[in-house]
Amino acid sequence: MWYTLNGKWSWFSIGKIRPDYIKDIGEKIMEQYGSIITTDFEINKDIINKITDISSKTLRNRLAGYLVILKKNEHRIIVPPKKGKKIRNKKDRKKKQRRNWR
Repeated sequence: MWYTLNGKWSWFSIGKIRPDYIKDIGEKIMEQYGSIITTDFEINKDIINKITDISSKTLRNRLAGYLVILKKNEHRIIVPPKKGKKIRNKKDRKKKQRRNWR
């Protein structure tokens, strides 16, 4: 899709927005059946059919897609947020720089 960025047209992708119920169900399935979930969409659809009683095709497909993403991102290390006060604007940043020089 085309979007404007700083007044110029550019092409970039935007992340998918999923409802909370998809994320909740997907995370529960990953906790219980994480060892059999794969990065293949079709296999995950079959697994969801076997372990749940979801009759909705759309919900099953969304869950299978979300499980693929969770499995691919499983190896990522979560970095804890930095401690300390965030400096919000230029004035505060300059004040802090001046204090450090004294």
